[in-house]
Amino acid sequence: YYDYAKVDVLQSVHLENSGRYDKFRFFFTVDEAHAGQDITLKLESYGSSQVYLRSAQLFTLASAKLAAAQDIVAAIDEIGEVTQENYASKTDLIVNTQNRIDSFISSYGQESADELITNLSAFTTAKENHDRFAAEAEEKQKAQDAQELIDAIDAIGEITADNYNEKLFAIEAVEALRYTFVSNYGDGALSMITNDAKLMEARRKYNEFKGQEPQALYGDINSDGNIDAADALKALQYSVNLVELSETELAAADVDGNDSVNANDALLILQYSVDLIDRFPAEDM
Repeated sequence: YYDYAKVDVLQSVHLENSGRYDKFRFFFTVDEAHAGQDITLKLESYGSSQVYLRSAQLFTLASAKLAAAQDIVAAIDEIGEVTQENYASKTDLIVNTQNRIDSFISSYGQESADELITNLSAFTTAKENHDRFAAEAEEKQKAQDAQELIDAIDAIGEITADNYNEKLFAIEAVEALRYTFVSNYGDGALSMITNDAKLMEARRKYNEFKGQEPQALYGDINSDGNIDAADALKALQYSVNLVELSETELAAADVDGNDSVNANDALLILQYSVDLIDRFPAEDM
């Protein structure tokens, strides 16, 4: 026993059942108006409940296939022509239609798709045009982003001992821009950044000059080589906003290592200056 269904391009359903043991065959056609309805087969001489059941199930399956194909045909028609101007607005339609086609093929096979989705070639053309326009737009955007990064690197300028601290913000901003560029387009796209080495050199020079900064001697705020009452006084004056301290002076004044300069630092410096202590707490951190 076997059976099968075939839906033709005229949207009619043809069912054929054959019972090997009874040696009979029968043919009939049901038009689209009856799609989805169960079929009652009256075979007075060769009646079989098995034939009735399989015929009804098979017809329902064929009707569902035809309906799914018609929906896809309508979806493809809705896509219409894909141009450079409208391709972006067609993206969701194309993706959804592709998913429906894939599902249809998975359920009914490629042969049924080729036979029933009568405008399948039109969808293939629309998708090819969409993908081509999308790729061209991405390449154009990549070129623009590459030029933006190149210009930003050039804008950093020369890094010197006099300006390296001022240039840090620019270096970090361009490094962030470079990271975004690589995230979007991959490491291979860096071949477009013709001055990428200049950014690496800018960072190298900054690190070099930063490493050459004089290291603060704890307690010696005025950098005269001595730790005495004058240093303690300067720390105390800073704590009450009477004087300003540079970054280097602040590092030297924070002898308790709590990232602030206050009266406690002044007291520790004064104690060190009269040999009451021989180390500052910050030195042990």
